[in-house]
Amino acid sequence: MVRNSQDLKNETTLWELFRNGEESAFSALFELTSDKLYRYGTKFVSDEESVKDCIQELFIKLYENRQQLPALSNPLFYLFSSLKNLLIDRQRGFDSGDCSVCLERLKKRKITLKQCEAAV
Repeated sequence: MVRNSQDLKNETTLWELFRNGEESAFSALFELTSDKLYRYGTKFVSDEESVKDCIQELFIKLYENRQQLPALSNPLFYLFSSLKNLLIDRQRGFDSGDCSVCLERLKKRKITLKQCEAAV
C-alpha cells in the first residue's frame, strides 16, 4: 500500500494530540484510519461485521487507555497490529462477547482455564 507522506504526518500528529488529551484528535484519527483498517482487516476475515466490530473495539480500548499509549512514529502500524490481534483473538474464541466458543475450547483442552477466564 502506497502511503501519502501527509497522511503519515497527520496520523502521527493526531496520535500525539490524542495521547496528550486532545479529544477532537481521537475522532479525526478514527476518520483518517478507519477505512484503511477496514480494508486491512478484510484481508484476514471475510465477515465484514466482525472487522467493523473489532475496529470499534480497538478504538474503545485506545480511548480507555489513552493515558498509557506509547509515542509512535507510525501509529497506523500499531493500529494494524492491534486490529490483527483482535481479529485473531475473536477467531480463537477469546472474544468476551462469545463465551460459548471459549468454553467449548476449554472442554476440548485447546485452552487453559486461565485463558478462558481472561477472555470473560
